[in-house]
Amino acid sequence: MASTAPPATRAPVEELSIDDEITADGNGSNAGRAKFASGLRRRILHFTPSWFVVNMGTGISSILLYNLPYSFNGLKEIAIAIWLLNVVLFSLFLLMSIARYCIFPTVLYAMLFHPVQSLFVGCFPMGFATIVNMTVFVAAERWGGRWIWLAWSLWWIDAAISVIIAIGIPFFVFTRHQHASTLNTVSPAWLLPIVAPNVASATGGIVAAVLPPSQARLTIIISYMLWSSVPIAVMIMGLLYLRMAVHKIPLATEIFSVLLPLGACGQGAFALLQLAEVGLEHTKATGFWLDSGRMLGTLPAGTAELVASAVWAGTVCIALVIWALGAFWLLIALLSIVDTAFEGQIPFNMGWWGLTFPIGTHAVAATTLGRQLGSTAFKVVGTVESVAVVLLWIYIAGMTAIKSIEGSIFSAPCLGPTGQPPKEAPRKKRP
Repeated sequence: MASTAPPATRAPVEELSIDDEITADGNGSNAGRAKFASGLRRRILHFTPSWFVVNMGTGISSILLYNLPYSFNGLKEIAIAIWLLNVVLFSLFLLMSIARYCIFPTVLYAMLFHPVQSLFVGCFPMGFATIVNMTVFVAAERWGGRWIWLAWSLWWIDAAISVIIAIGIPFFVFTRHQHASTLNTVSPAWLLPIVAPNVASATGGIVAAVLPPSQARLTIIISYMLWSSVPIAVMIMGLLYLRMAVHKIPLATEIFSVLLPLGACGQGAFALLQLAEVGLEHTKATGFWLDSGRMLGTLPAGTAELVASAVWAGTVCIALVIWALGAFWLLIALLSIVDTAFEGQIPFNMGWWGLTFPIGTHAVAATTLGRQLGSTAFKVVGTVESVAVVLLWIYIAGMTAIKSIEGSIFSAPCLGPTGQPPKEAPRKKRP
């Protein structure tokens, strides 16, 4: 699923080019090193959770290329290279986040109490889930053994973090965040912590496909429970529809947030399809459905497989409805973005990454529908969306790299207009 970051509200972080790392004498004196350290410190201070949208966009690009219906020699190797890049980026971002809250401990409270920045904590498990998915595709399916158990262990970690965030962040929204009593404050970013378990559910279906029967059964059951975040996301979509009907689409700096509902729909459809397919394969291999034969085992032979087939058939129908709902949000979002572009230039910020993951999840659902239904139309639609996502990823990643070197993209609204960490941890009570 997907995301967009709030616009910058203060001066950008001090620019630090390669030339700034050395002094006029060209020998990299203490002054040059001090300036470099200062620039790095500023970047760490302003390193917000929204940066994990980079992992979401990079991860979904690798997944799309690896599973593209119409492939060519070397494409999987390209996907693997992007996956490895994503692992490096995720590790770097995790280290920077840890450093941020260790060096500036009061910033953690400021972030959690911020009504927008705290929502982007949901990007962390979603970005991590894309790495787990590719670990299954690349390593577990090829080499099995320890890679399977590694992927399963990582999935449990991701699922646990997703549930904690999906419950914890809304609790802060309900009890600690300050919101104006107007519908205009409803943000598409409300979906981010809620969709995280949905993404973990889809990942669970992928991991279950390579697990032994007993572990696969448990993983499928837990993944169906995680999928329960989808109905909650649909409720939020209703609020977003009303918000845009009354107060119109978001500003240019936030326009890509209109794509966020698409991510929930895409992952929701794919998760159901994957879980139903793996459940059917599990039943064919063991002769038992998810009940382990305790109920269906008392019925005539073959009943369990008939039930699993019926579940799969019903799942396809539901997934088609959810995918079509996503198509509605996709078209609305594209029209809104084009309309905003005609009104004026859309400034580049982290919100541009919202073009990657949501559309990517919709593409994954389309290609999965194409494979399970034998539909060329869905395969073509999924391929077109996949290619579009990868091209967008190349451009957005390049721009992000440039802005990162300049320092202009680092901005933390939770720090207020001064851009400095609070002197003491805020102790907010319920408003």
